Amino acid sequence: MASESKERFGVTLTSDQITSMIAVARSFKKTREKAQEVPLFVTNIQGEIDTVVVGYHQFEEMNEIIVRQAALIEELEILSRLCDVDTSVETIIDTDDFDSLMPTSMYQ
Repeated sequence: MASESKERFGVTLTSDQITSMIAVARSFKKTREKAQEVPLFVTNIQGEIDTVVVGYHQFEEMNEIIVRQAALIEELEILSRLCDVDTSVETIIDTDDFDSLMPTSMYQ
């Protein structure tokens, strides 16, 4: 059976990967087995994809990617802040001068 390829939200999927919630309910074992190979996209009554079933190994891979990307984003944020400090050194306040900048009413 030739399967039509379709791209949605940057995810390429084939018609073989789309299944209805009724088909999943009738044969979860078959759905589970197929999901070990490729992600399955489950449609609701309106025919809209609302659920994705993936095998555990695929889930682990996705989770690892997310964790790595989160670490990279954090690193980029830190580097961005360091660049901001390097380019605007004159705006850095010495902590020794901090007390003289604060209104005296804050200490009362």
